[in-house]
Amino acid sequence: MGVNFFTGRAAFTQFILGTIPLAVGSGFFVRWGETPVFVTARHNLTGRHWLTDDTLREDGRTPDRISINVPIVEDTPSGARFGFQEVIVELEQDYKPIWKELLHRQGPCDFAAIPFYGTWEPAFIERWKARHSIDGSFKIACMNDGDDWFDSVQRQLKVSAQAFVLGFPFGIAAGAPNRPIWRGGNVATEPAGDFDGWPIFLVDASGRKGMSGAPVVVRDDSGLLRFSGIYSGRIRKEEDNSELGYVWKAPKILELLSKAYGVQKPPNN
Repeated sequence: MGVNFFTGRAAFTQFILGTIPLAVGSGFFVRWGETPVFVTARHNLTGRHWLTDDTLREDGRTPDRISINVPIVEDTPSGARFGFQEVIVELEQDYKPIWKELLHRQGPCDFAAIPFYGTWEPAFIERWKARHSIDGSFKIACMNDGDDWFDSVQRQLKVSAQAFVLGFPFGIAAGAPNRPIWRGGNVATEPAGDFDGWPIFLVDASGRKGMSGAPVVVRDDSGLLRFSGIYSGRIRKEEDNSELGYVWKAPKILELLSKAYGVQKPPNN
């Protein structure tokens, strides 16, 4: 049985302090130039609420490293074989955060990017292949694998369109490790506008802890699913029983990558 393109590109993540797991979340990779770049919600990395800067845990602990289940796909036209392997990354280097973020006029946007430079990818893939005794050509599965991605994410969405958040609610996977749960809903605000002055639209979908950083896909008029943004949590606390959640618009992710890594377009577009 084949794996849906988007299913095969989500990444389960854990946020850790020393050896202590603090929280779980979601994320995905985008290939920018020759570099796989991991994208997740910024508050996952800081351990602080993106609007108030308050710590998310009552004990005040924040992460110093992140564990990512890196998705791997066969580097062939069919991309039939999938896998994943964990990598743990320190969140500071020389006492500075390793991630890049996008500054909006009101403050930092709630998404961030971590690059994996140089020869990291081929060495990582070779270790995975040796571990599982697998032959063939493989690569990190990235959201922009495909010919029309750059144009696709720039297309205008419509309010009420069917939307899916692909993440790991409460750390739960869909029957197999690193397979996200698809939680459905609809685009709840006019995507052409900005919610509360931020480059956000809302979705009415059942978001839960562990889904922050998840990719969001929206069904267009032709019936195709298109990557449309990154989910970063509900607009109210869980006990308020609100299903409305923030989605940071896909073009802003392109803007962050372009500003941070100096490339205007992915090379396959």
